[in-house]
Amino acid sequence: MGKLRSALEKRLRWIVLVLVAVQPLLDVLSYFLSERGSNSISTLLRFGMLGAVALLGFLRGILRGVRHGVLFAVLGVAGLLSRVLLIVLGVIFGHDGIPC
Repeated sequence: MGKLRSALEKRLRWIVLVLVAVQPLLDVLSYFLSERGSNSISTLLRFGMLGAVALLGFLRGILRGVRHGVLFAVLGVAGLLSRVLLIVLGVIFGHDGIPC
């Protein structure tokens, strides 16, 4: 556990920096894909980012204590469920594409 904690703490700033830098690129990609009629690729990439952030938060929380890990896991699941709800509502009410 100690090796994982020190490795995560060393690289966490860089990982967060990459995630923050990638977000505007995903916005641009989503725009151009929606102009072509489908932005499902960018949506899948965003799901991947959400999963990565949830996993990092969960690992960091577990290394700090169980309560933080459970909190990050609940927030990650809530974010994922809200995205699924948006997709289902989009299908029910006839939106074109997947709502972002």
